[in-house]
This record gives sequence, structure tokens and C-alpha cells, in this order.
Amino acid sequence: MGWVWCCAAHWPETSILCSGGWDSKVQMWNLEDIGLQPLGQIRHTSAVLSLTMPEANVLISGSYDKVTRCYDLRAPESPCFSAKSHQKPVLCLQATDNFIISGSDDKTIAIWDRRANREYKKIPVPSSVLSLHYGCGQLRAGCFNGSIYSYVGDDFQLVEVSVKQRVTHRSTN
Repeated sequence: MGWVWCCAAHWPETSILCSGGWDSKVQMWNLEDIGLQPLGQIRHTSAVLSLTMPEANVLISGSYDKVTRCYDLRAPESPCFSAKSHQKPVLCLQATDNFIISGSDDKTIAIWDRRANREYKKIPVPSSVLSLHYGCGQLRAGCFNGSIYSYVGDDFQLVEVSVKQRVTHRSTN
């Protein structure tokens, strides 16, 4: 057993929820079951830290072993794609029709061309990349230093840095 570190689903096209955790497994669940009955699992070599489901039967995982893997959930026994493009753990993922995008603790964003099956671009960032969002033709990266970096176009050019704001959380107890 281990912490559940991430979850992904492609609802409503599929009723599968995938969860990844520190136990080095991706667990597949049926969302239509109230009790969340397991459908199966995919074993990794280290903790699964990030997941995304860009299509109903496609799961992409990022893990502590620095590897990004892509699975066809109709035959999940082995990955249909695997890439080690980081020097430290893969912390976050996004996918488009053309690209698999991974962010890492190594302060880089790796962009893989899904059709050519090769690295398209690597973007250095001043801090560990903790979250990614792709939408409206822009990639946004949330980083450990508190900044958000915005990239546009198929060449992913940096267009904006949102300067960090100090946020303090206090317990009310």
C-alpha cells in the first residue's frame, strides 16, 4: 500500500478511473460502481507521480524513475511508448493530439512528438515543474518558485511569466 499520488479519467467517454501511487502501481477502477471495484493494475518500477488520459483508452504515466510511459488500456500489459527525458522524477503531464508534455523536478519541460515518437523540444525552467495545463493554444507551467510560465504555439515560445505571490496558510486551531 502507498499514497495515492494522482488520478485521471476521460469521462464520459469511458467509465475508467486510474489512480497512481507510491506503491509503484496504476490501479484501474470502474467509475460506475459505487464501491469502486478494481478492474486491474499496471505495475511500474517506482512510484507513479502523474497521470493523464487524453483519450478514452490511452493512459500516460510519469514516475519517480524519470520515465514517461503511454499505455493502450485495451492491452495494458506493456507500454506502447516509453521515454526517459528527465534527470529527476516526472511530476506532471499533459497531452494533446500531437504532443506528450512532461514536467520534472529537474527544472525542465520535455515535449514529445506523438506521431514521430521522438523528443520535439526541451524547455529549461528556473524551478521544479509541479503542474501543467494546456488549453487555448497555450501551455502553462506552475513551478516550485511560485511562478507560472506561459508558452504559445507549436514551438512553445515563452510569452509570459506571472510573478509569484507569497501565500501563507495558517491553522485556525
